[in-house]
Amino acid sequence: MNHKRIAVFPVEEFKAYKGTEGEMLVEGTVMTEDLDRQGERMRIAGLRNLDEYRANPIVRWQHRDPIGHAVDIKVSKTKIHVVDSLAPAALVLSEVWPLIEHGSIKAMSIGFYGHDGEDVKGTWEWKDWSWLEHSFVDIPANPKAADAQMTASHAAAKRTM
Repeated sequence: MNHKRIAVFPVEEFKAYKGTEGEMLVEGTVMTEDLDRQGERMRIAGLRNLDEYRANPIVRWQHRDPIGHAVDIKVSKTKIHVVDSLAPAALVLSEVWPLIEHGSIKAMSIGFYGHDGEDVKGTWEWKDWSWLEHSFVDIPANPKAADAQMTASHAAAKRTM
C-alpha cells in the first residue's frame, strides 16, 4: 500500500528568532511517534534515506508554497527536530513570520510518501516511508500539536549550523 500523506505531529520547543545576520529562524520538533487524529503513527525507524531529504530539505507554508529550507535536522529514537531558515520573500514577510512571531502558528507537519505499513490494534503504523517536505500549518491533525509554546525574540541569536 503506497500513499502520499500529510501528518501533523506534536511540536515541542517551538521557537522563532532572528539570527545574527537577521535571518528568520524557527526550530521545533517536526515529528514524533504520537498517534494522530487519523489513527496513524509514524515509526521514526521507518524513515527511508534521510540523505535524500537533506539534499532538498524544503519547508512549506500550509503544504503549498515553499518558504525556506531546513538548516539543521536531528533524528533521535523518539523525534525529529529541525531548525528552519525562512526566505525573505513577500509571503513570509507579510503573512508567515508575523503569524509565527505572534504565536498564532505553532504547529508543524510533514508530507511523506508511505511505502509500507500495518494495522496494529486499529492504528495504522507506517514502518517504511520517505520524507518529502515539512510545513508550518494552522490546524494540526494531532491534537497535541496545538499545545506547543512558542517564544519569539528579536535579539540577535548566535547559531552554529
